[in-house]
Amino acid sequence: MNGSYACMTWAVVFFVCVSFLFSVPDVRADDLGLYCYPNPARIRGRFLKIAFEVDAGSDVTLEIYTIDGHKVKTILNNTQVAPTDEKLVEWAYRNNGGEKVDPGVYVAVLRISDSANGERTDRFVFVLE
Repeated sequence: MNGSYACMTWAVVFFVCVSFLFSVPDVRADDLGLYCYPNPARIRGRFLKIAFEVDAGSDVTLEIYTIDGHKVKTILNNTQVAPTDEKLVEWAYRNNGGEKVDPGVYVAVLRISDSANGERTDRFVFVLE
């Protein structure tokens, strides 16, 4: 069971990565509004760094989900962020209940809302080993 789960996990990661590469040519990390590193991350590591960009003063929500859509952690909840603020947060691989999460495929979801640009949602898929 554990081996088949790992195989399925890597198959999903491969599919997502290949789909992303073919749908968005020549994407660099500095072109993204949201970026997580290291990727893949080691669950025994200290934390995952999550960087993001905002163009204007914005309300920001940053959440971590499992690949099947279950919410794991809310890191920022409708937090006011100015363009001059540092936009780097760290996640210590713990859920909202404070327990360590399991290895697997996760999605960081960033929702930005401001009066000038409206609402935007960015997603970044990453792997915990």
